[in-house]
Amino acid sequence: MKKNLDYYRKNAEEDYITTPISVLRYIGEAERRNTVLGIVISVLLFVCFLSFIGGVLIGEKNQNVELKK
Repeated sequence: MKKNLDYYRKNAEEDYITTPISVLRYIGEAERRNTVLGIVISVLLFVCFLSFIGGVLIGEKNQNVELKK
């Protein structure tokens, strides 16, 4: 069985009375880190996409200038 964050969260939810508070805090912190990491990756992908589109548009503009000459 693969033990990932969901596994530990479900175990903590099933037996939250005996689960140490430090474990619950760690699970919460790990979930927040995953969320932040997902946002950072999304922003980086968006920036890469914008850079690509900008490069294509600049390339088209330069190609049009060369064709007019």
